[in-house]
Amino acid sequence: MTIIQAAVLGITAVALAVQLKPLRQEYSVYLILAAGLVIGFLSISRLELILDTVRAIGSQIRVKNIYLGTLLKMVGITYIAEFASGICRDAGFSALGTQVEMFGKLSILAVSAPVLQALLETLQGSCHEEAEEGPAVFPGPGPFPVHVFRSGPGGGGGFGGPLYPGGF
Repeated sequence: MTIIQAAVLGITAVALAVQLKPLRQEYSVYLILAAGLVIGFLSISRLELILDTVRAIGSQIRVKNIYLGTLLKMVGITYIAEFASGICRDAGFSALGTQVEMFGKLSILAVSAPVLQALLETLQGSCHEEAEEGPAVFPGPGPFPVHVFRSGPGGGGGFGGPLYPGGF
């Protein structure tokens, strides 16, 4: 299905739903829901191309498959939550649509938690390596060297040197 076909199907469904709304509002919601599902199922044929592209990118940059799988889950959760929320709003139930969006956001956080934990462990390991080696020193402006600290006082990074002895 091309984008033009999907657009025509969507516009046609909306035009019919607008005509049905004064007569039977529930039928207009069913019509929009059906059109959305048809477009969604027909777009699944594009999923194979997307998955092949993601796999190719993953093999080129040597990323663990679990990270790519997590990324695809997050995208899927986003699309499903947006679709369901839009249907709820079109039916006149904005509060329910907001709750669906909130659940989708929390689901994304839950799915991404292991990736965030691995990232923090990686960063923590690199900070320990730097602590053993000391801060990096770069030539600064003029005669003053600049020291770069990854974890300074208070937990934040910063710069230090003769002009900023305590760092900032």
